[in-house]
Amino acid sequence: MTTLQAEAGSRRVVANERTLFVIGNGPSLKGVDLTRLSPYATLGMNAAYRYWREIDWRPKIYACLDLVVGMSHREEIAELIREGRIKTFLLRANLIDALGEVACDARVVNFDVLQRRHALLRVPAVTTGSHSALWGAFAGYSQIIMLGIDARYREL
Repeated sequence: MTTLQAEAGSRRVVANERTLFVIGNGPSLKGVDLTRLSPYATLGMNAAYRYWREIDWRPKIYACLDLVVGMSHREEIAELIREGRIKTFLLRANLIDALGEVACDARVVNFDVLQRRHALLRVPAVTTGSHSALWGAFAGYSQIIMLGIDARYREL
């Protein structure tokens, strides 16, 4: 079993194949070397792809569950799908419809369909951060570590 041991202040994280790192793009992520997480399950979200391009890194899973944010980033999300470096895309039905043929990829998962079928995902007021963590639990991850999700989001 491969493990990652990382110090986070006074806390030590031991990661393995049942660990999911849910990665936002908040200021607390500054200084975190995302490439060290590459051997593990990683879920990145929303507009963080801007930074991933700078460091030539991609998470294994991408989520965009905000109905408005998804639509405003649809061209960039389409490009992420086309480039083929991410294994799973967790998206809302309205974005999948807007993406058209590019969303007919087997890696694209319709969150709205999952939510209707599974009680764990039916928590109201869908946000990408909270529901990505719920999806991780639904997918069987026993340890979910959230990085860069600082609860300081402001719509511009």
